[in-house]
Amino acid sequence: MSASSSRRRGFTLIELLVVIAIIGVLIGLLLPAVQKVREAAARMQCTNNLKQFGLALHNYHDANNSFPPGSKNVVDPTYIFGAPRIPPHTFLLPYMEQDNVYKLVNFNDTAWIFYDLSQGPAVKSVIPIFYCPSDGYGGVTKTQFQPVSLSNYGANCGMIQADKLTNKALFGVNSKIKITQISDGTSNTIAFSECLTGSPKDLRGQAWIANVAHCEVYTQTTPNSSAPDVHFPVEVLCDPKDPTINDPSKGLQCAWGSSNGLDNYQAARSRHGGAIGMGVNTLLCDGSVHFISNNIGSATWQNMGYIADGNVLGNTGF
Repeated sequence: MSASSSRRRGFTLIELLVVIAIIGVLIGLLLPAVQKVREAAARMQCTNNLKQFGLALHNYHDANNSFPPGSKNVVDPTYIFGAPRIPPHTFLLPYMEQDNVYKLVNFNDTAWIFYDLSQGPAVKSVIPIFYCPSDGYGGVTKTQFQPVSLSNYGANCGMIQADKLTNKALFGVNSKIKITQISDGTSNTIAFSECLTGSPKDLRGQAWIANVAHCEVYTQTTPNSSAPDVHFPVEVLCDPKDPTINDPSKGLQCAWGSSNGLDNYQAARSRHGGAIGMGVNTLLCDGSVHFISNNIGSATWQNMGYIADGNVLGNTGF
């Protein structure tokens, strides 16, 4: 046998290009599938997080005979819009196996908790179940006055901030809503829903203060609405003139409302399905979690925000 006939034949250039093309096509087909699996896992984790919120809410109710307040000034309850205005997230900490963080909070502080440096050990605490993996922050803190941990789960406060004063939703100013007061039915009423966190100068999603610019959701607009979140004028925490804050490409658009702030609201938002989500995971007052599509009827969504409006939800999108 000659040396030439025994020599192993290699790939030709054409064959090599064909193989590379086939591999490229396979990778192209595989990547979307991987992304779908990853998103499905993130959405499942998000659902589980909200279920933990539901368990904490009901355990709190069992211990205190009411759900936690949506906003409470523990120093002077009559000063409803003053510091420190504690959000429900803080009151739920002992029922989420976060009692050590809860004990770090100084409830007698007359300053806003999130910028008082003495509250740093508490507000820097990363609580994994506060975060949705799809948002991308994953427990990372960001800085405004100091490093502050965030949350992707906002308390339902009705349609506009004025509803907090009349306790029309589960969470209001100094509210102590009991299950028996939810006459619309616990399976028809929102407790928490998803919200997004923004840039380092945008404190949407900040869970250490009860304020519309932070970790609250309102039903004025449907989930992931293209309408802007409305905040107090000249509110540095949501300045529509700042493109790092007002970023419609990321579903984070904002505008200024009236000077009294009572018309303020913030939509439920997520990144499930893309930079602007296809819907939001929502915890209802009975402890169940549902994925609510962006296509839900506006009236249905608004009715779900109230605990006792007497309206029938209907079957549009839910």
